[in-house]
Amino acid sequence: MKLIKRGGAGSASGIGLLDALIGGVISVIVIGSAIAVFISGQSTFSRETIESSLRTESATTLDAMAAMLQDCGASTASLAAADANGGPYLTLQQCCGASGSSAIWGPPLKFGYEKGAVPAGQSLGNICNGKVILTKGGAKQAIGSNLPAGGLAIQLSGSMVTLQLTLQRPIPAHAPVVVTATRTVCLKN
Repeated sequence: MKLIKRGGAGSASGIGLLDALIGGVISVIVIGSAIAVFISGQSTFSRETIESSLRTESATTLDAMAAMLQDCGASTASLAAADANGGPYLTLQQCCGASGSSAIWGPPLKFGYEKGAVPAGQSLGNICNGKVILTKGGAKQAIGSNLPAGGLAIQLSGSMVTLQLTLQRPIPAHAPVVVTATRTVCLKN
């Protein structure tokens, strides 16, 4: 059997210019797609991390509020509407004990939303620096943050208080991450 050699002395062997160009374009497309998938994965991971953080923060804030409300009397509770500084405001008193048939009430507790400062050139809708404020005996304490305008809703119905907390964190060039949590607490009589 005889081997037949293809091509003559003038034929070229190896990769041609057109083959190299096509291979380069395909490589760029594959690498670009891989980078896009990687960046998308990072963005999703970051968003989920922020959402998880906000869920934890909302649960912690609502747990703190519920713990303080459990010993409060429904007969001392009142709800004031929002005003220019924030709100709504829930005012009530904790039961500290009893003297005969009368309850001994502690100093008033006041829960409310307080607006954060708005930096120059931004609208209130873009700002998420509102806080849940507890005022006890004249001293203010922040017990929650990252609230957008109107991020605290309170409903008082008899001895039931429903707290709704909305936390928000902006993400540049993307929609903000928003988490809303609700807790209902039964006040003592």
